[in-house]
Amino acid sequence: MHAPAPDTLATPHGRPEAAAPTLGQGGASGRGGLVPDAPLPASGESFVRRLHPDEQDLVRHHLGRLDARSRRLRFGNCVNDAFIERYAEASIGLRGTVIALFVGGVVRGVAELHFTSRTGEEAEIAFSIEPDHQGQGHGTHLFGRILDAARNRGVRRLWLTCLSENRPILAIARKFGARVTVVGDEATAELGDQHPGPGSLSREFAEEGAASVLAMIDRRQRRFARLLRPFRRAAAPTATQSPN
Repeated sequence: MHAPAPDTLATPHGRPEAAAPTLGQGGASGRGGLVPDAPLPASGESFVRRLHPDEQDLVRHHLGRLDARSRRLRFGNCVNDAFIERYAEASIGLRGTVIALFVGGVVRGVAELHFTSRTGEEAEIAFSIEPDHQGQGHGTHLFGRILDAARNRGVRRLWLTCLSENRPILAIARKFGARVTVVGDEATAELGDQHPGPGSLSREFAEEGAASVLAMIDRRQRRFARLLRPFRRAAAPTATQSPN
């Protein structure tokens, strides 16, 4: 079984991205200090933001676009469309947070945070990015964003599981200070002693604000394009019949 190519993403059981990060102002120490940052590519078409409970369809459409291999790596097994439908219905709720990567107004990747304890101090994280959008710097960025979101919501211990062939995501987890354990064909990465700090709080606040502005601009552009569509059709040249 071959390991996925570098710069890909998904976990648990997903194809990961291992873009070399730079040091930002977050905290690999677990306290909102210095953490690896991988800014999104310089493009006005890409941004990340938290999804709301009424946006489950965005998750469903994204997961539905994953190919068979990406689905197996994401979920640890082959899954069909019926499973995707059921999973998406429960993906956003009180027991977790979903952060989405938007490219051209379409969700092309998600980072999921699911609480696993009643106190909310323990949680599991999971990732997926559509194949055509892997290897572009999105994976490490999503990892840092979901880590900030977890810290800011009181999570103290984070973990993810993936297939042991998923070496790139395990490399990313290590860069964020995770302790990785491999047993057979499965691997677990654990990040303990997590605490919020000025860095994690300010990053989430700033990115959510910027993403809201970008989303508003994108919605307006698409609405304007829809309004212009009838006029463009009317102005389009029509084929004329040649004389007999």
